[in-house]
Amino acid sequence: MMGRSAGRAVFGGGGAYDINPDRNEDFLNHRIGFEATTYWPENVVFGNDISYNYFGNVSPGFDNTSLLWNTSLGYQFLDDDATIKIKVYDMLNQNIDTRRTIGDDFIQDTSNLILTQYAMLSFTYKLDKFGGANPNERRRNRR
Repeated sequence: MMGRSAGRAVFGGGGAYDINPDRNEDFLNHRIGFEATTYWPENVVFGNDISYNYFGNVSPGFDNTSLLWNTSLGYQFLDDDATIKIKVYDMLNQNIDTRRTIGDDFIQDTSNLILTQYAMLSFTYKLDKFGGANPNERRRNRR
């Protein structure tokens, strides 16, 4: 079994000045992403989340593109109620935080320090069967 989704986002903006129209600016930022999760072989969950980001509003000296890839590998057990998973964020170590700020009398491009590549081990347990009863049945009986 496999689940997947894709998406694309375009964000635009600009600045218009009455006093100095030479400083007017228009830009587009793009984000294209793809997510896929595979449940094969049995009890193994393999996931990928890939996105390409383009920041069209920064000066030439700044990084304006990044390819962000997060991947995970998990194992389900206890009748699929428990999952242990290792997830690695930013596999390619390309995540960036580049921004442009436009004020009344300035344009400022900044590149900020952000959390870089790391891995996380997680354990998840479904509590929907906690107490041995179906939670939907308990809600109906309370009414």
